[in-house]
Amino acid sequence: MTGKKAAPSWLDYQPSGRRLDIEVFPFDNLRQRGTPAQIATAHRYSFYMLICVSEGAVTQLVDFEPVACRPGSLLVIHPGQVHSFGDGSGWEGWLVFFRPEFLPLVSETASGLLPTFSLDRITDHLTLSDVEFDAVTECMARMSHDTMNKAAAETLHALLRHQLCA
Repeated sequence: MTGKKAAPSWLDYQPSGRRLDIEVFPFDNLRQRGTPAQIATAHRYSFYMLICVSEGAVTQLVDFEPVACRPGSLLVIHPGQVHSFGDGSGWEGWLVFFRPEFLPLVSETASGLLPTFSLDRITDHLTLSDVEFDAVTECMARMSHDTMNKAAAETLHALLRHQLCA
């Protein structure tokens, strides 16, 4: 071994279950999908990821920089960034994965169809107040439930896009 860090591999969005452009689920669900080694591996994502820590404490790595998180931490991981969950133990939270094209176009927000929304204007690591945390986790739980709705995918995408923007 030369001591060099392995280059992170690109990870494309591959939804689990129903083919939607967004997926919302508890971190424990990810633990069930992969091995601890897969979860700890650094990946360069082609999609957005929101991570809301609800229990415990964890140090996430974002672009190889440690980010200490505790309940109320909200991370925004952008396409192209490198991220690792670390060992994946000792914490719980919500994950939201979505492709960049899931976000509304500027013409849609300007027309009043959707609230103006840009993840580029949000700080990459937020510490939510208790009220904000309750609202965010309630919304993520609602979105997770709504992804199981039997409505047509385009109708469901519209609902989930509005919820994400809110």
